[in-house]
Amino acid sequence: MTKEEKRKTKRFLELWELKKLREERIKEGLPASELESIQKNVKLHNFLHKVIGINNGLLEKMEKDYEEFPYHLLEKYKKRPIIFAPNHVRMQDIEVEMEATPIHHVLLSGDYENVHGSVAGILLEKNGILYFDMTDTVDRKNIQKVLYDVLSNGYNVLWYYEGTWNVSEKNPYNDGSYQIVQTAIDTNAIVIPISFDMIDHKKAVIRYGSPIDYREIYGQKKLSHEEKIEALDILKGEIGKGIIDIWEKYNFTYRDSLIKKYAPDLHSYPNKEEAFTFKKKEKYGTLHKCFEEYLDIVLKQWHFSLDDLESKRFVDKTKVEQEEVFDHLYNGLKPNMNNAFLFSKRNHH
Repeated sequence: MTKEEKRKTKRFLELWELKKLREERIKEGLPASELESIQKNVKLHNFLHKVIGINNGLLEKMEKDYEEFPYHLLEKYKKRPIIFAPNHVRMQDIEVEMEATPIHHVLLSGDYENVHGSVAGILLEKNGILYFDMTDTVDRKNIQKVLYDVLSNGYNVLWYYEGTWNVSEKNPYNDGSYQIVQTAIDTNAIVIPISFDMIDHKKAVIRYGSPIDYREIYGQKKLSHEEKIEALDILKGEIGKGIIDIWEKYNFTYRDSLIKKYAPDLHSYPNKEEAFTFKKKEKYGTLHKCFEEYLDIVLKQWHFSLDDLESKRFVDKTKVEQEEVFDHLYNGLKPNMNNAFLFSKRNHH
C-alpha cells in the first residue's frame, strides 16, 4: 500500500468513526459533539482571522477586492444566527470568504479526506468545521441535526449551497440543495448571499448580497417543492447580481480579442459561429481552448478531477435535462411529413 493509499484509508476510518458517533448521539437525543469544540475555540477566531489574512496575502500572494462587510444591514436581525451562502468555484473560496467576512462562522464541509490534516484544515478546524459524508444518505440526513444544533445555539454557518465547485463554461452558478432554505426557516436564521470570483487567478473579489429573511417571506412552515425552488432562486438571484458586478468591473472582454488569441484565422472562416462549438477545427482553431486553459489551472490547485466534481454536483431530479428534452431527435424518431416541425431550428432554442 502506497503512502497516499494509507492516508486515504486512515481518513476513511476517521470519518466513519465521526459518522458513527454522530448517529449514536442523535439516537440518544444528545446535542452535536461539534458544539463542545466550537464553544472552546470560538475565542481563537480573531487570531485565526488574522492568520488566514496573512496566508492569503503573503503565502498565496493574492490581490484582494473585498466589499466592506454590511454590518448596517444586519442591525435589524440582531441575535439571529446567520447562514453565509457563497457560490463555489475553486480551492481558494473558503480562505477568501473567511478573511473577507470578519464575524465568526463555522464551515460546513463535505471534503474530510482532503481538508483534515492540511495546514488550512487545522486552522479551519480550530475555527469550527462540520464534516459530513456527501456520498452517505444517512449522514446527509444526520448533518441536518448538527446544523440545527449549531445555528440554534447562536453560531453562524458557512454553507456552500452548490455542494461542489462550479466549473461550467456557461453557468455563472449551479443549482443547489434546497435544504439551506428549510434550515434557515426552521432555525430562524438570516441568509447572506456572497458572490466570489478570482480574476486572472490572482485577484480575489467578494461582493455581499442583500440579507434574506425566509421566515418573513414564507412564515414558519415546511415548504413545498415549488416553494423551495422559488426560495432558492431568490438566493441565486442575489449571487448572480454580485457575479455580474464583478465581471463588469474586471472581465469585460471583446469577442475579437478572443478570436485574435485563440483562432486568428477565424475572420476568413465562412461560418464564425462554428468557432465557439466544441468540434475541433485543425486549420482555424477553436475558442473553447480559452475555457480549457482556465479549467486546467483550477483543477491543478486541489485534489479533484472533473469527474469528482460532477459526481458531487446537486441535481434536481424533478427537472428535465437538456439532453433528455432533445433525445427524440436522435433516438427512434424518423422524420416524416407529420413530425417534420419537430426538427425545425426555431423549436430548439
